[in-house]
Amino acid sequence: MEAICATMITPTDECKDLLKKEEVEIDDDSSGPSVIWIVIIVLVILFVFFLFMVFIYRRMFRKELTKEINPYVNQMVSQYIAFYESKEKKNNKSTDDA
Repeated sequence: MEAICATMITPTDECKDLLKKEEVEIDDDSSGPSVIWIVIIVLVILFVFFLFMVFIYRRMFRKELTKEINPYVNQMVSQYIAFYESKEKKNNKSTDDA
């Protein structure tokens, strides 16, 4: 029916009504690309949020790791200094004996 009405030079009232309905339906389809843009924008926002959360997690992880490792490092440095001083005392003692 739509094809017949579209080919008429002077359409009847029924054909005019049918063609108007078709135009309205075509106008409704034009909102399709805007939905795609909304989806793209939402995905980009989610991606940026995800990157932000990864950055925050890495900072927190490094802070906690540093907090836990520093006592062990200080202990090892203290042991090394004590070892080095005792080694130096032994060397000084052996050179004094000679």
